[in-house]
Amino acid sequence: PPPAPALSKDCFALRRVRHEVVGDRPMPALVYRHHEHLITLVAAPQQSGGASVPVATDLSAGGFTMVHWTDGAFSYWAISDTERPALDEFVDRFRAAIAAG
Repeated sequence: PPPAPALSKDCFALRRVRHEVVGDRPMPALVYRHHEHLITLVAAPQQSGGASVPVATDLSAGGFTMVHWTDGAFSYWAISDTERPALDEFVDRFRAAIAAG
């Protein structure tokens, strides 16, 4: 399972863990709440590979933004309709919490 750090002190409260199906593969998804917005973080285990820096993509439908990165163990996709600075802050805090162990 992917790490699920508690980020509520940073205003990102973990609300639930669920499974998403991406390309016929079930993957764990962590759902965080930031004020009135939800951030879904999908984590796919990596068989091998290195780490990459977060890269954001504006999705064409509904004003959603996705940030993707890898840490060597998982590939992560954070998806939300929150403003881009808030999503970037979430990604930074999530990565810092994982690095801190």
